[in-house]
Amino acid sequence: MHKTYILALTAGGAISEVEYVILNHPQVLAYWNYIPFVFCLKSNATAKDLASIFEKHTSHFFIAEIDESNVNGRLPKAAWEWFNAPVGPDALGADRNRLSG
Repeated sequence: MHKTYILALTAGGAISEVEYVILNHPQVLAYWNYIPFVFCLKSNATAKDLASIFEKHTSHFFIAEIDESNVNGRLPKAAWEWFNAPVGPDALGADRNRLSG
C-alpha cells in the first residue's frame, strides 16, 4: 500500500532536476504541485528511501509522511480529490495519476 509524502524544497535550488526525478523515477507513483517548491508524492518507498533519491539532485529539502485522514488547508477541489485517488497504471491512464496545477 502506498504512502503519501510532502517534499519541500528551498527556493533557488535545482527545481528542474527534482521535477525530472518526480516525473520519471519509478518510486514516485503520483504527485501534485499546487504550491511553489512543495510536492505531494505517493510512493511505496519510505521517507528515507525517497530522501536518498532526492539528495542527489538538491542540497536542501524536507520530506515527511502525510496522514491523509488529517490534512486541511485551502486548495482547489482537485487537489483534495488527489489524496483519495487510486494510483497505478489503470488509475488515470498513461499519466501515472499525476496531477499538477
